[in-house]
Amino acid sequence: MNVQQPVNSLLTVDRPQPRPRRISPAFWLMAVLGVGAAGFLAFRYLYPHSVEGATIVPSNLAVSVSGPGTLDATNKIVVSSRSQGRLTEITVDRNDAVTAGQILARIESYDLRHQLAAAQASEQAAIRAIEVAKAGRTRSDAALVNARNNYQRQAVLLDKGFTSRQNFDAAEATFRQAVADLAHDDQAIEQARSQAQSAAANVGVVQAQIDDTIVRAPFPGIVVSRDRNVGDTLTIGASILQLVDPATIVLTARFDESTMQSMKPGQPVCISFGSQAGKNLSGHVLRLGRIVDTETREFTLDVKLDTLPENWALGQRGLASVTVATLAQVPTVPKSFLVRRHGQAGLWVVEGGRAHWRTVEPGAAGVHRVEIRRGLAPGEITLVPDGIYRFMRVQVRGAPT
Repeated sequence: MNVQQPVNSLLTVDRPQPRPRRISPAFWLMAVLGVGAAGFLAFRYLYPHSVEGATIVPSNLAVSVSGPGTLDATNKIVVSSRSQGRLTEITVDRNDAVTAGQILARIESYDLRHQLAAAQASEQAAIRAIEVAKAGRTRSDAALVNARNNYQRQAVLLDKGFTSRQNFDAAEATFRQAVADLAHDDQAIEQARSQAQSAAANVGVVQAQIDDTIVRAPFPGIVVSRDRNVGDTLTIGASILQLVDPATIVLTARFDESTMQSMKPGQPVCISFGSQAGKNLSGHVLRLGRIVDTETREFTLDVKLDTLPENWALGQRGLASVTVATLAQVPTVPKSFLVRRHGQAGLWVVEGGRAHWRTVEPGAAGVHRVEIRRGLAPGEITLVPDGIYRFMRVQVRGAPT
């Protein structure tokens, strides 16, 4: 049997179920950015950052004036050749320490030694010529004595009429000849002596030339440069090496002429070198220069170092800070804390646990610290400027004063 459904049930249509709503990617992106921004702001302004700072405590400040300089030596020399020839030996090299009179090099001297042998032979011949001349004078002296006696006898005999005038004249002539011969022999001796002296002087000259082939250190020092090698042919005056007395090394620094009045010998100096970052050496002003450069308006002064750098070289650049005065009990900060913004000097200070920028007026400066004349009070805390920004929440750690 067929059962008919009601008409209403036939006319009823089932509604489809609504689809679930999808959240767009832009929404998620905005949400992520919002959370990130909130986290960034919270980290930047709410989270306390550990930073380094310094508490302002009045203290004495050694005021200094700084100027660049280079290492130099007041006792340095270019050791050069005083003889011409081939370089046969160099006994030292760079960085070697030498003593006064130590042999540094040798130059070939074969020809000079032959000349010395010839000069010495000439000297010996001249000495023997003196002996020969002396022997001749002895003979002439004996002949003069005999001639004088004979002359005197002939004169007596002539007065008594026992000899002829001819014999007397012959005796007189022989006597005069003996006197002349003796004078000639005296001149021969003097001439031989002069020749011997000339020969001896020639020996001395050649010996000095040979001595010049041996190059010696004129003073104790350090070899800083070697300019020649064995086998090189040298001319007179050719550079062989350079020698420096380390005890005379100074830092020659340059300063503006306006600071000259505050400088004087004996003032303490702090020296730093770029090759030794973070390490300072001490010294004192040795002397002031008396010439101002007409273009730069700078003068120089020599600084004597108490100790030399472990590794030093002439011409090495350094910075000399001369202490010219001392200020008593003034507020100071490390130089590295002071920065400039828009042409004004300022510091980052802590106010209410946050970093604030404050303009200050700096005063005199020392080697590491600078005076703050206005804008800062004792007891306030200043911050190392690296990475600091306005309203940054800070937690100061181990702050040096």
